[in-house]
Amino acid sequence: MLRRLSPSVPDEPHPQKDREMRTHETAPRIRMPKGRCTFPLGSLALTRSGDKGNNVNIGVIARHPSYVPFIRAALTEESVEKYFKHLFPSPPEEGRCKVKRYELPGISAFNFVLEDALGGGGVTSLRSDPQGKALGQMLLDFRIKNVPDILPSVIEPSL
Repeated sequence: MLRRLSPSVPDEPHPQKDREMRTHETAPRIRMPKGRCTFPLGSLALTRSGDKGNNVNIGVIARHPSYVPFIRAALTEESVEKYFKHLFPSPPEEGRCKVKRYELPGISAFNFVLEDALGGGGVTSLRSDPQGKALGQMLLDFRIKNVPDILPSVIEPSL
């Protein structure tokens, strides 16, 4: 049996949905456990990077969803900008960060966009990596400090 439904009324525009959603604006504040461990980002995540014009994209994918809060807390827009400050031609204007962070919660990942970081990009740049392919690899050395021992123990199989 088919029922005829009345046409639905479109929802009112939601200003929050129309705005650019970056995680530094939307991430809830939670109390993070502290510890004495320091891990390189490479122990907690994988990266992939590339370019779009003069901008760099760096994808950071957590090796396990439980690592996401620690990565989120450590890899802020400001900390990534400071880590790659050698790439930017001039210091950022007061209150304007040259790095944008976007969270991809469905895949436990983040995307960082570094604006104007390639010296022109592509064939116009005199840098040895004008496409930013190595920057994800560089970010894997970023140190995440004051973390509890969250890595699983490695147990070698007995033969």
